Amino acid sequence: MKKIRKQIEQLVLLFASLIILQSCAVYQKAPVSLEQASKQDVRAKIKTKTNESFLVLKIIYEDDKYYGLQRVNGEKIRITLHADDINSIRLHDKTLSTVLSIGMPFGIVLEVIGVGLALQKPGHINIFRDLGMPSTVTNRYVLR
Repeated sequence: MKKIRKQIEQLVLLFASLIILQSCAVYQKAPVSLEQASKQDVRAKIKTKTNESFLVLKIIYEDDKYYGLQRVNGEKIRITLHADDINSIRLHDKTLSTVLSIGMPFGIVLEVIGVGLALQKPGHINIFRDLGMPSTVTNRYVLR
C-alpha cells in the first residue's frame, strides 16, 4: 500500500511540474514596430518608456489607431496604444515556448538520474532499486 502511495505521489509531482512549466512563455529578442505587430496574430509584450511591461493578446489596427487586446476578469478589452509611449514590442515565440515546455521536464529527469548515478559507489550501479523495482528484480540485475 505504501509503495502504491509513493508512486501516486511521484506521478502527482510530475504532472504538477508539467503544468507549471506549460505556463512558460518566451518572447522574441528582436523588437518589432506597431505596424508589424498588428499584422501578426500573436501575443505581445509591450515595454513603455517608463519601463512598465504589460502583455496583450494581440495588437489590432483599426480606424487609424492601434489597440491592444487584453483579458481582464475573463472579458476581452481594448486599450489604446500610442507609439510615443512605447519603447519596444516583442512578439511571442510559439516554437521556442513549446520546445522549452517539453524539453525542460526531460532535462530535469535526465539530470536527476545522472546525479543519482554519480552518487552511487564506484563500480556498483543499481538502477532498478532507484526506480523502485521489487528486491527480487533488484538482486538479479546489479551491475558490478
